[in-house]
Amino acid sequence: MALLKSMTQNKIIIHPKNGINYYIYADAAGCQCIYGGKDINYQQYQQLRIAQNFAVEQEATAQLNLSAMMNWGAWGPWGPGFY
Repeated sequence: MALLKSMTQNKIIIHPKNGINYYIYADAAGCQCIYGGKDINYQQYQQLRIAQNFAVEQEATAQLNLSAMMNWGAWGPWGPGFY
């Protein structure tokens, strides 16, 4: 645990060794663990981040579109003179 706490926290650090990049992420406060991987793992992580960001943006856009569609003003969806 002392080693974990002494590491840079909540930031991906690249540690090259013997021509291979190792990616390390320390999280002492959250999971009290260290995540690690090589280039292929980091690429997969980046793809997941992009997919997640895209999904969040799509949901936000859908919510905005729904809000705009439901903003009928004082007259409701039918307009003046319907009643």
